[in-house]
Amino acid sequence: MKSDVYSFGIVLLEILSGRKAYDRNYTPASIVDWAVPLIKQGKAAAIIDCYATLPRSVEPLLKLADIAELAVRGDPCERPTMSDMVILLQQIVKDGLVL
Repeated sequence: MKSDVYSFGIVLLEILSGRKAYDRNYTPASIVDWAVPLIKQGKAAAIIDCYATLPRSVEPLLKLADIAELAVRGDPCERPTMSDMVILLQQIVKDGLVL
């Protein structure tokens, strides 16, 4: 189950950034190695795909980045369950993700 959460976190990072999970054209090549430090430094906006149509408020996207960071933690014990992920995502929708 925790590997499913990790994989879902990778998909979130790919959607947010427009990058592949592993791309040798970037340094670092791993999306996790690139995105997680930025998210932890409070610079999640730097991972948002500059070609994406942004919602009126980017706050929900920043929250998605935080959720992705939780999901791809190296220690599976530190990752949320998939049920927890659903609750976190529902909260973003409830708070009003507006495109």
